[in-house]
Amino acid sequence: MKHSLPLSAILLAVALTGCATQAPTVNYTDGSRGARNPEQITPDIYPTGAKASQEPVIREGRYRLVSTKPSAEQQDLLAQIITFNANLAVHITAKDALDSVTARSGYRLCPAHAEHIKNLYALPLPEAHKKIGPMTLRNALQVLAGPAFSVEVDELKRSICFTVRSEYDKPIRLAPSVNGEL
Repeated sequence: MKHSLPLSAILLAVALTGCATQAPTVNYTDGSRGARNPEQITPDIYPTGAKASQEPVIREGRYRLVSTKPSAEQQDLLAQIITFNANLAVHITAKDALDSVTARSGYRLCPAHAEHIKNLYALPLPEAHKKIGPMTLRNALQVLAGPAFSVEVDELKRSICFTVRSEYDKPIRLAPSVNGEL
C-alpha cells in the first residue's frame, strides 16, 4: 500500500517552511550598518528643507472652514474697508470727516502745526464727500484730502499727515490790471 500525501498538504508544508526561515544574522565588527543605506521615507515632506507652508484651515462648526491666515486688512491697515456718512451734519469740516474715518483704524492724524494742514482741516466738507464708501481707508483719506494733498503715512507712529503736492505749492500770481498794476 502506497501512502501518498495530497498535493494540498505538500503545498501547505512548503508555505509554512518558507515563513519560518530566518535571515542570517550578520555581526558588523567595524561599526558600520552594512552596505545598504537607510531608506528615505516617501513622500518626502521636506524635499528642499523646512520652509513656511500654506496657512492651515480649521473647521468651525459643521460646514464652515476658516483660514488662519491674517486678512488683507490685518496685514495692511490702510486696506480696511470703511464707510462714512455725515448726511445729517450741517456744518462739518474736512478734519471732522478725517477724524471719523480714522477713529477705529489704529491711525491718528498728525497735528496741524503747518499752515497748509490747518487750512485743510478747516475746509468745509463738500456735499459729495458726506457719504463715502464702502472703500479702503487709503482711498477715503485721499478723497477727503482732495487732489492738492498727498497722504503720508508714518507706520512707526501710525500717524497720517498731508503735504501739498508740488504742482499746487506755487505762489499765486495775480494778473496785472488794465493800467499795469498788480
